[in-house]
Amino acid sequence: MMERELARKATVIAYRNAVIGDMKIGGSVVGKSPISYAGDFPFQAVADSVALPRSFTERESKAGLQRVGIDARTKVHKSQWDKLFKAFDQAWLTHERKAS
Repeated sequence: MMERELARKATVIAYRNAVIGDMKIGGSVVGKSPISYAGDFPFQAVADSVALPRSFTERESKAGLQRVGIDARTKVHKSQWDKLFKAFDQAWLTHERKAS
């Protein structure tokens, strides 16, 4: 179980790093987290297989949805994160089958 959790963490960090890209907060680039996973699970391939969450549209931005906060951001990101977790679960099952 420990190996699975480490692989899942690496997958989440890899996806998060891709999501934040060159994002800036207060003029400073948001730092990407290091990944220290040493296993053989293809976490980067799983992270790369899920499209990044869409950005706010110009219409949404003009309407002020970016200032609404977490609810608006959740609607924009939740479906893609759900896809990531599903992709991880499927890839982990395949990984386990190959290992046995």
